[in-house]
Amino acid sequence: MTLVSKTTHHFISKLIVLRYIRIQNEMTKLNAIGILVSFLGCILEWPPNNSYYVFQLEYQLLFETKGILKSLVHPVLLAGIFGHFSMIYTIISKNPKQWIELSGSILLSALVALFLLSGLFSKNSKMILSTLPFILISSNYYYHLYKNKKLKIN
Repeated sequence: MTLVSKTTHHFISKLIVLRYIRIQNEMTKLNAIGILVSFLGCILEWPPNNSYYVFQLEYQLLFETKGILKSLVHPVLLAGIFGHFSMIYTIISKNPKQWIELSGSILLSALVALFLLSGLFSKNSKMILSTLPFILISSNYYYHLYKNKKLKIN
């Protein structure tokens, strides 16, 4: 190989790697959007005849509740808030930190696991089915995260 062909080959391989990283970054943003939207679509129900989506409860908590600071110090709510902010950071940041994205998805996954367990124990099919989109999207995210860790592109 001549020097020109080696340089060209090196340049093309760098372009391919950069394109792959850009595609992975876009997939990360799409997964973060999917995780966030599917979390907001989870349904919570409790007796007597109370049924809300997560986004409805968040709206009520933020805009209709007096003494909001007392409400926001509950650990479950803090986990949800940190999870939301980390997903939003992942979506709008050019190069999001992976640990922030991962911690946010884990926190939201823990909350959805609580919703799922609550639905299973109460035999509530609406609650169980509303968690399935989140479970599928986050499973896809964790699968790709594991797969990309094995590749180790420099």
